[in-house]
Amino acid sequence: MANALVTGGAGFIGSTLVDMLVEQGYQVTVLDDLSHGKKEHLEQSINDITLIEGSVVDLPTVKKAVDGADYVFHLAANRSIRGSFETPIQSNRVNVEGTMNVLAASLDAGVKRVVFSASSAMYGSNPETMPLREDMPAHPESPYAIQKLMGEYFMRYYWQVQGLETVSLRYFNAYGPRDDISLSEGAVIQIFISRILQGKSITIHGTGEQNRDFTFVRDIAAANIAAATHAKKEVLGEPVNVAANSSITINELFKEICAITGKTVPVTHSEPRFGDVFASSGDPSRAKEFMDFECEWKFKDGLKKTIDWVHETIQ
Repeated sequence: MANALVTGGAGFIGSTLVDMLVEQGYQVTVLDDLSHGKKEHLEQSINDITLIEGSVVDLPTVKKAVDGADYVFHLAANRSIRGSFETPIQSNRVNVEGTMNVLAASLDAGVKRVVFSASSAMYGSNPETMPLREDMPAHPESPYAIQKLMGEYFMRYYWQVQGLETVSLRYFNAYGPRDDISLSEGAVIQIFISRILQGKSITIHGTGEQNRDFTFVRDIAAANIAAATHAKKEVLGEPVNVAANSSITINELFKEICAITGKTVPVTHSEPRFGDVFASSGDPSRAKEFMDFECEWKFKDGLKKTIDWVHETIQ
């Protein structure tokens, strides 16, 4: 079976992808500096993988990790939108320079294909009609979104000019087990679940009528493998949405979690946060046509899995 490198493989999405690759018989190497990822995320597969503790900003380490890989899944990133405002230089170092290191090392090593974790954040508050399509103009509204868009451009360059096969996956609002539940870094689903289970009040930024296209982590992991093994030439060097195409408002999300857990807590509303988009819904048709991929997880099923995981984590 093929050899795969997963950068950021101890993270939320990365470790889920690692488990899936191991289940499918891949020989897997993980490169992660553990600044955000956790070794315990790799417990399921730790005896079947090679773990290299290091950062994508260090080119010699990246070259060591890439050596022998057939496929590279580049997920390592500073993924905090808020953090990218606070420390944009550090965020850029990982998200842009780190991506360039991965591409350069992959080209030198003769890697078959690089799959890049891009982001739907690059659409920004796009005024065009939902759902969002890959051919719509970019409206990045945060350093993080700009950095991810730059990563896409470098992916395109390495395919068009250097001949390295690449695919960029624009994730829409990933959620699921192993995601951060801290108030400073966590995604809205994790934060809501954690606070509701603990009987703590919820703050919703804005009216709560903003909507999100939440996509379960196992679907995102499966999309990565599909991009590596099934993506057709039409999407090489190009972005592809990974979206469940089932938007829900933040207010509806709160009610759904309360219904599943049988709990409720007080809710307050604050001013909208700068850099947060109001509506986000992705058109998944390109993934279906050119990668033979569709998300399989229903939102409520993924939400129940996530609630179970958060409940175990905060015990």
